[in-house]
Amino acid sequence: MEHDINRTSQTAAGSDVRAMALCLGAMVLMQSGMALSLPWVRSIGPLHVSAIRFAYAAFLAAAWACVRDVRGWNWQIGLVAIPLGTAMAGMGILFAVAIARIPLGLATSIEFLGPMAVAVVSRRKPVTLLLAMTAMAGVLLILGVHESVDMNVGTAAAFAAACCWAAYIVTTKKLANASAGGVHGYAFALSTAAIVSALASPMESSSVMVDLHSAAWLAAVAILYPLLPYAMELTALRTMTKHRFGMLTSMEPVVAVAIGAVILGQSLSRWQSLGVLLIVLSNAGVAFFGRPRK
Repeated sequence: MEHDINRTSQTAAGSDVRAMALCLGAMVLMQSGMALSLPWVRSIGPLHVSAIRFAYAAFLAAAWACVRDVRGWNWQIGLVAIPLGTAMAGMGILFAVAIARIPLGLATSIEFLGPMAVAVVSRRKPVTLLLAMTAMAGVLLILGVHESVDMNVGTAAAFAAACCWAAYIVTTKKLANASAGGVHGYAFALSTAAIVSALASPMESSSVMVDLHSAAWLAAVAILYPLLPYAMELTALRTMTKHRFGMLTSMEPVVAVAIGAVILGQSLSRWQSLGVLLIVLSNAGVAFFGRPRK
């Protein structure tokens, strides 16, 4: 019996390590994909790039789902997958608009107010409200420094992306818990995101001029984001509590700052770095103090 208990503990520990690795990998892939797509976001337009990226990802996810089980499609999945796909499209489009105007690390930090809002509302503890106010102080430090970037449009887009991220967290957890979800639910959500992005694409003022090289590069970037990160997060949420997930993903602004520096050559001022740090610590604190008591 003791052997069985130890075996169960080792299995649980292994699942936790796997889920943590998936979350960390998703963060790196997502931020790298956004950074690598920035030249096309600025030249073609964020709406067009989002539409192309989601179309590639939806095609690959749907093909993968059909290979797994062609009979796995059913409209019951859509009850959760369609709202999730709509949230994914909003996140992708609005975040692309944001990073076209403000540094990647700043956009990610502001967008992180979405997950924090979900955690604060779900727990409503005085300490989480205090931490939320601390995060807002971090945002004020970020916005108080005006350089050569268009802070108004970029910041507004990042705040809107934060709202979509909050909806994404709620709907992702529902899909992860759905017994009928799996790969087909994920493919359904990405297909919804592709349709929503395609409908929004004509709102872009610029015309689409994509050569073969750009199309191939965007297809590769679509694997980095959104295809793999969303799948990895969905898998991780099957075995990880939302509080531990929140603790781990609170490091994403730091990952974004690092990737922005390495890939894009972006740098933050001292006050902006302090603002990012306040948001990261506040998110980690909300996830920690909001965890259920044993």
